[in-house]
Amino acid sequence: MTVSEFYAVCGALSMAGALAAPFLLYSLVKKAAERRRALGECAALAMFGLAFCLWTSQLLAFA
Repeated sequence: MTVSEFYAVCGALSMAGALAAPFLLYSLVKKAAERRRALGECAALAMFGLAFCLWTSQLLAFA
């Protein structure tokens, strides 16, 4: 995988995260209100956040 392909994947993941984040946050808050574990939602939000940070750092580096 080349560097540009890596950043393309990060961009796609961050866009998917932007679409999925409201649903993940809703599920996270709902489980927190019921005092249940929300490890999956937290992990998904962290993955999307990391992808977004990597993608924007690449955009800023070449701007």
